[in-house]
Amino acid sequence: MGRVSFHSQNVSFPNDEGWMEESKSFEDALRALEAVVEKLETGELSLEESLASFETGVTCANRCQELLKAVETQVETLLKKQDGSLTVGKFDE
Repeated sequence: MGRVSFHSQNVSFPNDEGWMEESKSFEDALRALEAVVEKLETGELSLEESLASFETGVTCANRCQELLKAVETQVETLLKKQDGSLTVGKFDE
């Protein structure tokens, strides 16, 4: 497992390819993505290390998108009126 320090936090990157799909937390995937970006931005990686980190980042980003889409679907379901139409409203930030 590789470790990257990100703002005083350690983020683990297991070597098997299924690790992100098993992650249940959006926050964990986002932290891992941020750590990958920080690692790539240093410019200190070899080409092979950069490619591996980029691949990890894409996996993390895909996991975040998957989880966000699931939440979007849940919100739409919650906002659906009895007649089947959707009520569109703004969320307070």
